[in-house]
Amino acid sequence: MAHHDIFEQDAPGAPEAISVQAQFAANVYVQIPENGGELLMWNMNMAPQVFDQLRGNDYGLRVETLPEPDIVVKPGTGDLLIFDSRKMHAVAPPVEKSRLALSCFVAYRGDDKPLTFWS
Repeated sequence: MAHHDIFEQDAPGAPEAISVQAQFAANVYVQIPENGGELLMWNMNMAPQVFDQLRGNDYGLRVETLPEPDIVVKPGTGDLLIFDSRKMHAVAPPVEKSRLALSCFVAYRGDDKPLTFWS
């Protein structure tokens, strides 16, 4: 399912969330299937209210309802991918073997602030 991750949506009103100027996902890939498991990314922001309305009770949007992804990345075992988690993204279904990744988020709050991490 295509989705975006926006800390302020997960923690509305929290000072730690409001101060985020940019949010990234950092994934280290431990196991990748031979077929499937690609990271699909769209260079599009979607207002949280629009996203929530379109997805209804589902976790995200069906990939088929979106245009073709702008970027498709097939990570290798041990690769680190860092991307803007506020933009729409999804994982192609794995075939025969599971995809396993270690993930966290990284927040940029300004040049005078340290990066912060959470998962």
